[in-house]
Amino acid sequence: MKKTACAALMLLAASFGYGLDFSLKITGGGAYVSVGDYNAGIDGMNSYFADHYSGISGRFSKVRWGADFQVELMADITRNLGIGLGVGYLRVSHSGDAVGYDWAFLSQTYHNTETQAIRASVIPVTLNAYVRVPLAGLSVRIFGGVGFAFGSMAFDSTFQSDFLEIGETVAFKACKNAFGFQGGVSLDIPLSSALAVVLDIAGRAVRLSEIQGDYELTPTIFGIDQPTAIGDDYFFWYYEQKSGGTTYPMTGVGRSAPSGLNARHGRVDLSGVSARAGLKLNF
Repeated sequence: MKKTACAALMLLAASFGYGLDFSLKITGGGAYVSVGDYNAGIDGMNSYFADHYSGISGRFSKVRWGADFQVELMADITRNLGIGLGVGYLRVSHSGDAVGYDWAFLSQTYHNTETQAIRASVIPVTLNAYVRVPLAGLSVRIFGGVGFAFGSMAFDSTFQSDFLEIGETVAFKACKNAFGFQGGVSLDIPLSSALAVVLDIAGRAVRLSEIQGDYELTPTIFGIDQPTAIGDDYFFWYYEQKSGGTTYPMTGVGRSAPSGLNARHGRVDLSGVSARAGLKLNF
């Protein structure tokens, strides 16, 4: 990818000497994102709680929507063919829902509350080819190419029970990079010879896997914080928990694979579709 990006930069730089048309495209908008294993784990937790506990209040929510921004330097090689070198920022997050439920232990019923929150983002560096498509007099281009994404993930959870006032707070932060692909359709609406409104519909495929990072666990008892466990060699995991004949997808953080079924490294899938709008400045 580094060699490809360098070649693209050299081509863009050399193109200034050949009278090619250059433009700068700046767009932003919304993104629909798969998220993958984390959302599967949310479904599993909701189902497990409904099947095993009573007095449930609230529900864990999946993460689907985020923000997507991009800046791209474009060069028209011919009237119908161009290339673009861009950098962007994609982020999805959910601040966390409080879910309460009753838990029976030693003939007593206790109330527990749990929360989960996630933030995931990538900074993609992309190289696209653009092909102009004649369509009812509109300036429409189909584009596609490769990218390299600098990714990060943060996961936080809390647990609190009125049994001995026990609880715990978990924080996990990690960085992970990945190659990916993108493609879509771009529409230019000229305002002048130097300025145009641009509308992009773009799809992307990028997945973070084998995610390793920093972990902190702070337990409490009688409402008093206990010593915090810290490590930088923890992984995000996916596994399946079987109970009462039903299998529940789950996710968690640990040094080694969980004891559940089909345990493997968890994946944060940021593949999806974006709709962006912005301006295109022609040089």
